[in-house]
Amino acid sequence: MADLKRCAILIAAAMASTAVVAEQASTQSSDNFYKQRERGWYWHELPPKEDIPEKVEPPKPSPVQAEAQTDEPQNSVEAMSVKWFQENLPKAKELALNTGRPEDVKRYLYIQRAAIDRANQFAATYISEQMFDPYLDESLRRPENDVSLQAFKGTQSENQWKLIESIGKKATLIYFFSSNCPYCAKQTPYLIRLAKEYGWTIMPVSIDGGKVPNDDFHVFGDYRVANSEMAQRFDVLATPTLYVTNNTGDYFLLSSGLVGMDSLGERIIALASKEKIISEFELNNVKQVRAVYMTDAEAKVNTERVYDDPDYLINKMRNFMLGKPDADTATEDVK
Repeated sequence: MADLKRCAILIAAAMASTAVVAEQASTQSSDNFYKQRERGWYWHELPPKEDIPEKVEPPKPSPVQAEAQTDEPQNSVEAMSVKWFQENLPKAKELALNTGRPEDVKRYLYIQRAAIDRANQFAATYISEQMFDPYLDESLRRPENDVSLQAFKGTQSENQWKLIESIGKKATLIYFFSSNCPYCAKQTPYLIRLAKEYGWTIMPVSIDGGKVPNDDFHVFGDYRVANSEMAQRFDVLATPTLYVTNNTGDYFLLSSGLVGMDSLGERIIALASKEKIISEFELNNVKQVRAVYMTDAEAKVNTERVYDDPDYLINKMRNFMLGKPDADTATEDVK
């Protein structure tokens, strides 16, 4: 009997508890309903949207990357060409300077040594080919060994003064001076030598009417005094001033100011060449370095044949030096 009472009490307590919970739920539901009545009969809530993460596509590889991914690994071994040295020598130097690490400095030194080796190999071949090819031998222009060079200089100097003597036979030197000019006193002996040893005619002209303060000035004989017409024509700005005339009425400035004997001779020959008083052959016969040309500004060349045929350019330049007709120019003339 006691057990039945205890069971009944537990059932009653459970029911009472359920009723309280139900009442609270009903009260809350009722309150929520009436609180929402102002929104109208038609209101309803949409279910909240789920946050779906955006699909991120992986970046497409560039054409270069795609090619690198698809192609087989490239061979990084390449020739140590001039281009390779141009790219890697400064690169290695910059790296060595930036880091100062022994391995970087040594790398630069070895690349530099490789470049020097290549230059030395080129220089050795260069000298050999030039030495044993008579068309390229620089001794044609000017001897290189001491014995030949001294003999060459002596011959050229002798030819030079012979040519100056020859020019003097068809030219006259006009000597403008002034009586108070110390440089004119030093210039006079050189001009006396030019007259005595090489037969030049000297025409002395005084700017101020006096004579040169030099005891040997009388060798020239009488001198002229420049009138206004002569001063205007020659426009003498300083003394001594030297002009050359070719005895046909043409006058050419030779020098303004004091010049020594060697410089005087060089100027005479240079002026005679410029004004076509002497020929190119006569000029070349007195130069300390002969003009030996194997091409000129009008030369034309087939660039493809230069690299396809190693003898093409060699024969072309040798023929020019020997005065033979140019095959390319002849072909154009035919066309």
